[in-house]
Amino acid sequence: MVTTSNLFMTAEASKQIGQFSSLRYLHDYDYILRMIHTFPNRVKYMDDQRLVYYRIHGGNTLSEAAVIGREQDKELIRKYMLEAIPEPYRNYAQVGSDRLVELERELYDVRLQLHPSQQEGVRPALKELKRAMKKWLRKKLS
Repeated sequence: MVTTSNLFMTAEASKQIGQFSSLRYLHDYDYILRMIHTFPNRVKYMDDQRLVYYRIHGGNTLSEAAVIGREQDKELIRKYMLEAIPEPYRNYAQVGSDRLVELERELYDVRLQLHPSQQEGVRPALKELKRAMKKWLRKKLS
């Protein structure tokens, strides 16, 4: 997880990056991506070190962001990924990344059709138990 609570920078870098964006959920993510874009090869991402313990609770915006946050995430990644690619190749990257997202959705749908997932919860579990018990009893009584 990347948050501004574990982001360290100089005052000069902060001035150069500017204000947080008005995004509801990923303003910090946008800020960090702008920093990486502004200072290429000078930002160190320390993914192997735990710098902060982040407690998720009902008041976090993370719990609200199930859909909107992911949509914003997708748009931010697309924006900064494309900015990092030389202009002549951006269209190829955009078309390719769009197709990868589309393929992922298609794969999900096909997998559901070929292997419908079992319903979760107490009622479906009891129904499955009842079915299994009937099958077991028939075997034992025959």
